[in-house]
Amino acid sequence: MDGKNYPIKFCMGGDMKFLAIMYGINSANSSKPCIWCKCDKKNFGDLDQDWSIVDKSKGARCLEEASKKCSEKKTSDKLGYIKKPIMDFIDFDSCVIDLLHLFLRITDRLMDLLIAKIIQLDKNDSADLNMRPNFKTLMNFIKTNCKLTNPYYIKEKKVHLRTFNGKFI
Repeated sequence: MDGKNYPIKFCMGGDMKFLAIMYGINSANSSKPCIWCKCDKKNFGDLDQDWSIVDKSKGARCLEEASKKCSEKKTSDKLGYIKKPIMDFIDFDSCVIDLLHLFLRITDRLMDLLIAKIIQLDKNDSADLNMRPNFKTLMNFIKTNCKLTNPYYIKEKKVHLRTFNGKFI
């Protein structure tokens, strides 16, 4: 452009499921679901470990390793790879997760935990909401502020709650 060359770097964007499919990584409930590194799911909460997105010596994924591990017959050490990456020209460190879906999933999990805690605090399985003050306050908040008209239903004298993703607790 105007006599100058500008390098172009390709990036891959999407939600976690799409990126996992594109890069041949096992699903989110597997032991090594991270798109960027090979951290085991059991160690996600361990903040003392030093993982990297770009440094291969600290567990970063790379296309060459993905192709090599998928062609191996031994299944015990595939590091979460199940197929060869479809996008074999865009490296793992150029993946960008869709923030909207990430935010929605985090919000959904936090709401599930909040609702479970409120149900636990009331310590009452009564269908009478007056006997469950914490639950009643939350339901009133959801009805007025979130405009969710039926956040719960009563069946067989028990309150069943609808979460924000449409499931019932």
